[in-house]
Amino acid sequence: MEAFVPALFFSFIAGCRPAFSKPTWPYFQVFLWALLFVQGRKCVTRLSRACFFLDRSLSSMERFLETYQWDLLGAVQGVARQLVQRLGPALQIEGGFLVALDSLLVAKEGEAMPGVQNWHDSSGNADRGEHLHGHHWMLGALLSRCGERFLAWPLVARLVSGQKNPCTWIGTPAGELRPATIWDAAFAVVFSLAAVLGGAPAAGGPTLRVVADAFFSKAVFINGLRERGIPLISRLRHDAVGRDSEPPPYKGKGRRPTLGRKWKLRDLLTVGPVEEFTVLRYRKQSTVRCVVRDVWLQEVTEKVRVVVIEGIKEPVLLMCTDLTLSARAIIEIYAARFAIEEIIRDLKQHLGLADYQARTYQAILRFVHLCCLSCCVWRWMLLPEQAPTWLPADVAADPEIAPLSFQRAQRGLRRRVLERLLFRDSASAAETQKSEPDWEAVFRIAT
Repeated sequence: MEAFVPALFFSFIAGCRPAFSKPTWPYFQVFLWALLFVQGRKCVTRLSRACFFLDRSLSSMERFLETYQWDLLGAVQGVARQLVQRLGPALQIEGGFLVALDSLLVAKEGEAMPGVQNWHDSSGNADRGEHLHGHHWMLGALLSRCGERFLAWPLVARLVSGQKNPCTWIGTPAGELRPATIWDAAFAVVFSLAAVLGGAPAAGGPTLRVVADAFFSKAVFINGLRERGIPLISRLRHDAVGRDSEPPPYKGKGRRPTLGRKWKLRDLLTVGPVEEFTVLRYRKQSTVRCVVRDVWLQEVTEKVRVVVIEGIKEPVLLMCTDLTLSARAIIEIYAARFAIEEIIRDLKQHLGLADYQARTYQAILRFVHLCCLSCCVWRWMLLPEQAPTWLPADVAADPEIAPLSFQRAQRGLRRRVLERLLFRDSASAAETQKSEPDWEAVFRIAT
């Protein structure tokens, strides 16, 4: 395998070695390699067929997912440590780690797989209809800066159990079992990432914040995170209301007010004071006008900071439970959330996140995490400071492919494999450079 894979690949995944036994370690390496190398559907049969240098049967590849003993959390921790060590300050956003949280639907037929049921599809895709039959996943990714953009590094995923075909259960204080809810899956992703990074802030771990879309701005999720000392940056509904922390001045008539004034938060733009500044959003600088106020939301146990941004048609309402962040930082952090949308697309299109066919919960969970870890490894190898060390010059300089596109990594990897296969019988001292122009057309067609 060493002849077909860049040495940079092995140096990055070396931190995962303690999570595997000697027999299972080769499987982990070939899965991360084959998930990018194989074009089209990434079923285990095709992955096994591509790994011609691994003397193992297809059934062994399947058993690696279903029954072989290895530490999935340890593998995630190994990749996370490498990211923290190699990316360093790029992972520190406003003084802490930033975790993006999002959900995704994967279409699956039949009832043999655990957790398959009908889910409401809010994507607005008319071809899929209002409901999708399949799996609902919760995905958590670390965010990092890369120039004027943010990159997402997916590390932890959990299958949402559902109520009609539950696959995971939660123990109650009374000793009973109940089906896990979508919030249980969301908490599991966040707390697992916190554990991987060194523990939750409330337990003495590093500063950690979560950014998510408007679906997650519910009191049950906000309060659950605050109990662990984890702030949330999210978006509110356009009709959200809140109360001031202090009651209005007493006017000498009627009862003295004990609660703060109730506002439709979108109306705060008419009250002021309005701030105007330039902020980086979606890879470009833009000027925003907004109002900032600390208010109480219904059923939320602590005050939150609300940023009401002037929009083209209607105001945009952002909320943050970290009262130390400025309006500029809150807007920039929420805009950074878009990076997880991009990585979900790449996971499906290039790394086969939705191609699993296993029938057991453990095999499905392992396959999805292997896709995520493969995504992290190859994305790191595509960074501008790493790509020139292993990508062929013409592939690295191709202007038709985005610099951080997995298509570029796939072309470079396939080019490397074909080159090794075509010249593996050549004499060690042969001048292969003389024959390169003859093979250039072959490489271009094959890659």
